[in-house]
Amino acid sequence: MAAEPAGKDTRLFRLAHADGAPPPAAAAGAHIPLRLPNGPERPYSLPPPGPAPAQNEIAAKKEADGRGGSAFVHDRLAVGDTIAALPPRNDFPLKEDAALSILIGGGIGITPLIAMAERLAEIDRPFRFHAAFRSAADMLLRDRIGRYAQLALHFDDEAGSLFPMAAAVSAAPPGAHLYCCGPAPMIESFLASARAAGRDEATLHFEYFTPPAAVPQDGSFIVELARSGLELIVPPRKSILEVVREAGIDAPSSCEQGTCGACETKVLAGIPDHFDAVLTPQDRKAGKSMMICCSGALSDRLVLDL
Repeated sequence: MAAEPAGKDTRLFRLAHADGAPPPAAAAGAHIPLRLPNGPERPYSLPPPGPAPAQNEIAAKKEADGRGGSAFVHDRLAVGDTIAALPPRNDFPLKEDAALSILIGGGIGITPLIAMAERLAEIDRPFRFHAAFRSAADMLLRDRIGRYAQLALHFDDEAGSLFPMAAAVSAAPPGAHLYCCGPAPMIESFLASARAAGRDEATLHFEYFTPPAAVPQDGSFIVELARSGLELIVPPRKSILEVVREAGIDAPSSCEQGTCGACETKVLAGIPDHFDAVLTPQDRKAGKSMMICCSGALSDRLVLDL
């Protein structure tokens, strides 16, 4: 492992296989889950390969109000340390044949968009790249985003306002695909602006770096695990994932905030109450899967493929 500064409170880490094997292929928008010794897995988006393509790179911002993952990465990981990582996962894929791609990122949320910009430039597809920061001093990965002529920078302090989301969305021609990654308020503004403009949901793509506020579950419900043959009661203010683990069932998870998609589970019966930031409106309406780390039930019983 190697590390270097990448902006305010942000470090760029280079990860290589201990046996020298090349890293697994990762398409633009993918992230890699790290298994940190101090807690569950944490997903980190992959920018395009740097000077050493035999390595994976991740950019990690130290969050003062985080759950300890970013502090561990910044304060306790050192060059030469070994850490477990899972294969890349992509819940934020790029549609490479779009007539135009609009990339909108805020803060550390620019990381997957840099990979998208790199790929679009590589295949000579048109795009626009908006990167927003609180100030010039808060700009991250400056050397990476500065290489694109399509880049438009926004600094809140210089503009005297937040990024003009509605204007950016309105300026996109019909048929363009729009991508947004950043803090929850930015993505909520993105979705509200796009839907108010009547844009096709299939052209809207987003990934949260910080989750939207969760809505506590007020009542209990029953979860039946079809493969395990167990019936479990999920009490108020407890997640399905927590209850399933307490029953000794191994269920995959990563962020445990509803933003990464790792805990997505098939729903065989019942009506989920979705609070994740991964599923599309169409997916939610279909009710065929759910994120068990954060979502609950609108019915008295759910049957899950676990």
